[in-house]
Amino acid sequence: MNEKKQQIFTCLAQCLGNGNLKAGTALAYALMARMNKARAKHRVFAAGAAHALGAVGSEYAEFEHAVLKETPDRQRDEALDLAVTALRFLNGEHLEASTEGSDK
Repeated sequence: MNEKKQQIFTCLAQCLGNGNLKAGTALAYALMARMNKARAKHRVFAAGAAHALGAVGSEYAEFEHAVLKETPDRQRDEALDLAVTALRFLNGEHLEASTEGSDK
């Protein structure tokens, strides 16, 4: 990783970790791994905003169930799924499936 990319990653990790670089780095890598897994499983995220809303809502329901009835590990897994789904929306992946993988 070049110096500029390392600086960006360090800033992101500190932000994600609320100032704790180690925790933020772990979370950044967990998000990246979960994002790669989600994209492999669901190449096309959603066809439009309404479909994306349904995907986010579904992940929220799974997260809610985990918080109310499951272990902290399951809660974390579902929180990661929810975060990745929201990030895919923020990234505009629901807008144009035909440009997937490009630099948009």
